[in-house]
Amino acid sequence: FFIFFYYFILFPPVVMSHFLYIKVIHASQLLAADLDGTSDPYVKVSLGSNSVKTSTVKSCLAPVWNQSFVLPVTSFQDPLIFQVYDKDTFGSDDSLGAVQFHLHGMQEGNEIYKVFKLYGGEYGSNVQAALQKQSKSAKKNATTAVATETATNVTGNATAGKLMGKLMHHAQKLGEATAKPDLEEQQNIQLGINSTTPGVLGRVDLNHGILTVAICLFSNQATAKSFTPRLPPSQGQLTVRILGARNLLAADLGHRPSSDPYCVLTIGSQRFTTKAISSTLNPDWNQVFGFNNLQKGDELVLSVWDRDKAGSDDSLGDGSVSLTHLPIGQEMFFAARLVGGESGENLQSVVSDNMQPVGQNIAAVTASNAIGGEAGKLAGQLIKKIPQGKENRNKGTVIVGLTLSSPLGSNEASPAYRGLPADTPVPVVESEDECGSPL
Repeated sequence: FFIFFYYFILFPPVVMSHFLYIKVIHASQLLAADLDGTSDPYVKVSLGSNSVKTSTVKSCLAPVWNQSFVLPVTSFQDPLIFQVYDKDTFGSDDSLGAVQFHLHGMQEGNEIYKVFKLYGGEYGSNVQAALQKQSKSAKKNATTAVATETATNVTGNATAGKLMGKLMHHAQKLGEATAKPDLEEQQNIQLGINSTTPGVLGRVDLNHGILTVAICLFSNQATAKSFTPRLPPSQGQLTVRILGARNLLAADLGHRPSSDPYCVLTIGSQRFTTKAISSTLNPDWNQVFGFNNLQKGDELVLSVWDRDKAGSDDSLGDGSVSLTHLPIGQEMFFAARLVGGESGENLQSVVSDNMQPVGQNIAAVTASNAIGGEAGKLAGQLIKKIPQGKENRNKGTVIVGLTLSSPLGSNEASPAYRGLPADTPVPVVESEDECGSPL
């Protein structure tokens, strides 16, 4: 009796108080791990010590599974992990990426529809994909080198050449992961690395894969097993990959002009908010969101705001992208130019708003003096050639990738609403670009 008593104290039985319903719906833009340019993907879903697998879809980079599972929740500290693999007949399966989701904060019976971006992954046996990656890297370096040499030859100024090279380098890195991602991003990046055992061809640098799932928490296993999710309509399904923004307005005071920007994405009544990036004019958000039941004529509105700890958030401008002519199943990238915006706390900008526009000749002289040498003269000449007209002070641009998974509906389009500031405080994460230098 005493032995049993002490064993019970040391090793108490695990009581399953909650159960998680999981539906793996579909994926898109998966890595091609096989020689023929496709993959044979399946998903492994893990929660604590329990795991399940979907079926394998042959020769497909946009598989549809629509498979449901129920896993016991033994601890809310355990993340829900999705690992996508390419099934290999011989040898180990290749990783196509992974992502994790934390359960804390989930409400019982509250269905969650999530669109995840995948992290990590490998080339498998796809030699062509690995060579394309090497070619892309070489092309980047060559483009930067040519731009640097050309700028040096045109201006006769080596400093101008170095500046041009630096600008090209920053332009090509737009949308890549920042050097100081937030905690969730860091955890997913590490998960992607841990889930990948790179073969001869190595690990991929940037995974564009997307996984769509539905999850719901229950306290009763039978209820979880009989649950049917209320999935959004199959028409007009859009995945938005918001990469980042460049040349945003500076809304905050300080020794360097900067902002803490975040973006509100709206299509009709559907709305999502990115994280805020601290002290930068060139944020890299790298987040993915899913919109559903969209109609011909709908527009994606991108409203950028500066997060203020005290007082209301300041507008950094708004832009939009029409969805009418998007192709099905192909990711298209757009640069949305921002208009409008406020001065916020930026005293210099407030003063500028109350002054008459600076004449082009004065601007040309200012540029010449600031840069100096032949490069300065060239800059001054270029400014004089710019056609005069009403100036849009906002030079900000937001870059997004749009993938339409199913045709747009034919009902009346939704009104285009501006994305208002977040109802709840947006968490601010650190940026690699502390000085907010424009691209």
